[in-house]
Amino acid sequence: MIRKGLIALGCSILLGSFVQESAAQVKKIKTIVVDAGHGGSDSGAPADYENSLNSLEKDITLAISLKLVAELKKQLPDLNIVPTRTTDVFDNVNEKGYFSFNLLDGSKG
Repeated sequence: MIRKGLIALGCSILLGSFVQESAAQVKKIKTIVVDAGHGGSDSGAPADYENSLNSLEKDITLAISLKLVAELKKQLPDLNIVPTRTTDVFDNVNEKGYFSFNLLDGSKG
């Protein structure tokens, strides 16, 4: 059985620009970064997922995040939807933050 919160913890969504209302202007979301978490040497927790013993959290979160990215692209075609990883690689949290910040910095305007 998958621990509660696996999807919430393993598949984080970072919003590119938050919707903020002010007297001067309204900023709209332009980019959504989907982080699958784990990957590569960081396998996460083993689990019994869909009756498959020894499933790894990194594989489950990657599969879910890829489906999420596809669905977001379909439903929100005007937004830039970017996954932090699409294969089994490890990126440390600082690299993910740098990646996301640079995407956001480029979408300002």
